[in-house]
Amino acid sequence: MGMIQYVKVTRKNLQDPTEPEKTYATSQSRGRIGINALAKHMSLHGSPFSRGTIKAVLEDVVDHVTELICDGNIVDLGILGTFNVKLISNGVAESVADPKTKIKPVFSAADIDAVELRFTPGEAFKEMLSECEFTEVPPLKKQAEAMKIEAEKRKESGSDGDGDVVVHE
Repeated sequence: MGMIQYVKVTRKNLQDPTEPEKTYATSQSRGRIGINALAKHMSLHGSPFSRGTIKAVLEDVVDHVTELICDGNIVDLGILGTFNVKLISNGVAESVADPKTKIKPVFSAADIDAVELRFTPGEAFKEMLSECEFTEVPPLKKQAEAMKIEAEKRKESGSDGDGDVVVHE
């Protein structure tokens, strides 16, 4: 299985400032894989389908899952997991009348502030994720600083980093 990169982060307990700081792991991605890259990866790693077919199927899945969720369904994709929505709304005190107008407010769809898409991984997917290994890496800022220093050293030494000498005319 794969290797998940993480950085160590030290945080204070904002609820209890008297507690000592604690160190936590925070995942650090290697990059973002878009639908084109995913389709290409799948087509090159054992899928009998072309990159274009895979991309088209994935796009259709998104369209149809969205439609089914908007129709009030929970969409269960088996080992992958389930998709459903969560509504975010402000509460309305329907039992309390406005003192000035004497009108009791009524909750309506206008009181829904946002819709969140929830994904719950399937059991097999969770199991596969539990097999991932972890490796600590420096924070991206430190990696960038180290790469900048290395590039400056190569420039000063006249090397391109591959052991070849660069001749500047």
